[in-house]
Amino acid sequence: LIQSGEILQKQLEKSFLKIQKECKILENISLDKAFQSFSQEKTTQLIQEIENIRNKVESNIEFRDFYYEISQSCVLNYELELAVIKTRYVQNPIDNQKKALEWILEHRYWLFTLAGNIKNILDILKTSKNEWDI
Repeated sequence: LIQSGEILQKQLEKSFLKIQKECKILENISLDKAFQSFSQEKTTQLIQEIENIRNKVESNIEFRDFYYEISQSCVLNYELELAVIKTRYVQNPIDNQKKALEWILEHRYWLFTLAGNIKNILDILKTSKNEWDI
């Protein structure tokens, strides 16, 4: 359980840092200007990174059976925000690109929160394990 959590937490952190680095330029500009700053290729790469890490999280048995049960209250708000973005209807490619950028930006918070929750759970597990070993 601890080993699986550590691996997953490192993967989440790696994805967060990769996405955060690319999104740094978007923090102080409007979505319209952000649209001009991000190429379609870069947007596609970041969405693929998000898809890959989400698949890793969702396919991780220990996460589904243990970590999610503990962290769901913290992550649920971001999941709801992501659902709103995902289901938004778009009428043209520009709106679709803006929607993709919102999807990427919101995932920064999701990744950061989830990685932090798993880290906290791991700290508690390790402390408890050490106490039981004594």
